[in-house]
Amino acid sequence: MDHTHSGVGQFGASMWDIWLTLRDLDNNAVGLNLDIGHATVEGGLGGWINTTRLTLPMIRGIAFKDFRWEKNTKGKWGARWCGLGEGMVAFQPFLKMVRESGFQGPLQLHMEYEELGGAASGKSQNTISKQEFTRLCRRDLEIFRGLLKEASLG
Repeated sequence: MDHTHSGVGQFGASMWDIWLTLRDLDNNAVGLNLDIGHATVEGGLGGWINTTRLTLPMIRGIAFKDFRWEKNTKGKWGARWCGLGEGMVAFQPFLKMVRESGFQGPLQLHMEYEELGGAASGKSQNTISKQEFTRLCRRDLEIFRGLLKEASLG
């Protein structure tokens, strides 16, 4: 099982390399954990649609997270992970594709953004209160459940 990521030099970032690697193998023996946040970073406005269609038979799990483009301190544009629903991922069109495919695998909520006080970057000491961390987790979970309900998946 491979989890998709975005970025230069990342195997699977464009998804074509994953598809070329897995296309002739038994989809019951190998699989893909598609991260729609990373797929949108790499696929922009519509490239994620084509790669999702291409890889749907291989997808065994789906990770959900959101991002927006933002300039860093050096003025370079990059993906900045953010709370669910605060970014650019087109969740409803994606979830429609997932529903229509009959996908039965696990759906995972990935929370990997700075406002979580260091938790997303693996820091052992969080910089926000437990109450604020819990509030953000609950907020994202409620949004996630709402997206699934709206898409008739939950």
